[in-house]
Amino acid sequence: METAELRRMRRNQFAILNGLLIIGLFLFFIITNMYTISIAHFFLFLGIFVLTQGIFGLMKGDSTKSIIPIVEKVAIYEKQKMGKEWYKHRKVSYGYNIVLSGILFWQSYLNWGYEDNIFQVDMLFMVTMFCFLLLLSNISLILHNRKVDGAASEVEFKGYTWKVNLLAIILGIVFAMMLLITILILVL
Repeated sequence: METAELRRMRRNQFAILNGLLIIGLFLFFIITNMYTISIAHFFLFLGIFVLTQGIFGLMKGDSTKSIIPIVEKVAIYEKQKMGKEWYKHRKVSYGYNIVLSGILFWQSYLNWGYEDNIFQVDMLFMVTMFCFLLLLSNISLILHNRKVDGAASEVEFKGYTWKVNLLAIILGIVFAMMLLITILILVL
């Protein structure tokens, strides 16, 4: 793929990712302001959404098909560059979605029956979280794109999946600690 075409594809990828995140957050705010949602129902819906993503992803196997053309184009390019590691990376990612959905279902179960436990949106907290998640997703996408675009052969991706997952676990722990500290500051 030529450099100009690759840049255009990556720019479109960033635009779609950020656009979907912004639209998702906007819809989330509209729904939470229009309806009263219990925390149990929030976790249940989120669990169903994440489980559906995981199952459909695993069912697709090594297919690059997508309803969004740029996502399909990126998948074809990355599959060609990464080889076997591409499928392994996707399979592990969808597996994590299924595990995460189990955690979300567990949270829904723990909060079930507490009708006064209503999901309330603190605007400052949500905007801060959104900005942090947007920053984190863009940084991880930049790092991934540099690795893929800079690689000359499939050999350079050996062990890529476990390295990325180890980094994600470390960042997840740091993020959870920051979230806990932020919640404690807001509560106290």
